[in-house]
Amino acid sequence: MSLDILFAAESLLPARGGAERFALELLDALARRGHRVRALWLSGGAGAASAVRELPAGVDGRELPAPPRDAARYWEAIGARRAVLSAAVRGEPPPDVAITQLHGTPAALEARAPFVVLLPSYESLCKVAHGPGATIVAGRVELVCPPPRDCLACPLAEVGAHAARRAQDEALARADSLVACSAAVAAAARGWTGRDALVAEPVVAAPEARARHRGHVVVGAGAWGAHKGAALVASIVRALDGRAVTVTAAGLDGEAAAQLGRLGADLRDEPIAGVLDGAGACVVPSLWPEPFSRVAFEAQACGVPVVAPRNGGLAEHVAPGGLLAPDAQPQDYADAVRALDDPSAWAQASEAARGAAGAVLARAPLERAVSAVEAAGA
Repeated sequence: MSLDILFAAESLLPARGGAERFALELLDALARRGHRVRALWLSGGAGAASAVRELPAGVDGRELPAPPRDAARYWEAIGARRAVLSAAVRGEPPPDVAITQLHGTPAALEARAPFVVLLPSYESLCKVAHGPGATIVAGRVELVCPPPRDCLACPLAEVGAHAARRAQDEALARADSLVACSAAVAAAARGWTGRDALVAEPVVAAPEARARHRGHVVVGAGAWGAHKGAALVASIVRALDGRAVTVTAAGLDGEAAAQLGRLGADLRDEPIAGVLDGAGACVVPSLWPEPFSRVAFEAQACGVPVVAPRNGGLAEHVAPGGLLAPDAQPQDYADAVRALDDPSAWAQASEAARGAAGAVLARAPLERAVSAVEAAGA
């Protein structure tokens, strides 16, 4: 049965992060299965040279002019942007099923149809509660603000935050299905909403890149931010003195980029396959319970050993030999990389990395997400 499917979210193109990239892959797969697929998203997406800028063949869509994000008035700006998306969804012909994610989740309530919420991160729950300081390991969730929660009294709440929280919670409660990017995010969703979520990792295939013993070290993130460990990057590069280091550039401000340049790091803003080609190791120094980390997966899929903290989704798919304590310091990352200088140790780590990525792909995550959408619209 062919379905009319509407994707409506705050961001889609340009697709820089893993959430947007997987959404495009999901829409592409649905269109290839003969469904009619429409997409709505808001202007103001974060661009990068490595970002995908076109919809897949067979997917119709349009970008909606919207007020820009404003860090000084964060929730007020999010509310204004979400109002634009909700109004656009109300103006669309009702679909058979809708898909949404992140801050755009409440807009799905306007679709007048069953809907699926993708959970590629914690924004649909609460990024503050699941941010730096939270621990999510093996299904155990220890929040920054442990129960009982009082969001209205949260010192980090801003004007508009309370209404946004209520809208998000209503949408999560009414969704026909929740699709989480990892067991860690599924556990977080269960703890926050009391609902179970299907786990479908946000990956499709391995990029084409070759790992190389004692090749350059990639210090990577989809887009750097405080929670991604941006403050650790320069110290990690210093601790790796004498090694060729490549740093993914998306999200770095001018001052940070200049400092890394002075330290001799090679800053690259290009598709991940080019960044990983010839790499000997990949460091993912996240400071929060990383929901999944597509960078870590793609490195391992190419046979590049990953060094990362044992927290969140990273603990699920990074080969155990590359996992460090959640509070690992720059020297810990450098020591773990240098331990791979031994050819035998590196060969074993590379094989383990490929095996870990292969185990994720063997679970057919894209097909699981497709099935969730089709079941909601049936």
